[in-house]
Amino acid sequence: MFALSLFDATKDFFHRWVSTTVSYAFALSFDEVIVTTFTAGNQTTLPIWMLEELVRPRQRPVTNVVAMAVVIVTVLPILAAYYLTRDGEHTAGSEK
Repeated sequence: MFALSLFDATKDFFHRWVSTTVSYAFALSFDEVIVTTFTAGNQTTLPIWMLEELVRPRQRPVTNVVAMAVVIVTVLPILAAYYLTRDGEHTAGSEK
């Protein structure tokens, strides 16, 4: 019963958070492909390789592992910064 009411109370927040995160990640990744395409020349960079694998998949498991590694490498510093800078009562915006 408690878990159901907790889910009802937080589902709108998580829905907004997930949709915002997905749209922001898509915009950033699309920008990286465009910039890399124009500046890479004949070299195969990670965004170009992933775009080629998306269009003509040859190594789908490898692509999935690389994508998860990129996500983890991106999220770990963000989480570390969050946990190192929080200070309980003295966080910004917590004044009443």
